[in-house]
Amino acid sequence: MDHIKESLLKGDAVQLRNFGVFEIKIRKARVGRNPNKPETDVPIPARAVVKFKAGKEMKAELIRNSTKLAAIVSASGNQPPTAEV
Repeated sequence: MDHIKESLLKGDAVQLRNFGVFEIKIRKARVGRNPNKPETDVPIPARAVVKFKAGKEMKAELIRNSTKLAAIVSASGNQPPTAEV
């Protein structure tokens, strides 16, 4: 995990074969609105976020197991299960 974190902090994409790619994207600064006070603008600064793109094999496996995964998600109250790596 430390190697992945270090690579992402350097701006490098991290590719895990047959799994997917992690990379850093910069979200632009924007103006948001407080739903309780829509007349008030809230500045949201630019920030870095980690994006993940699943690889072909991972996508195929998720599609093959979509019925089973849907049952797990609905049974857990619409919260996807988390996995420790």
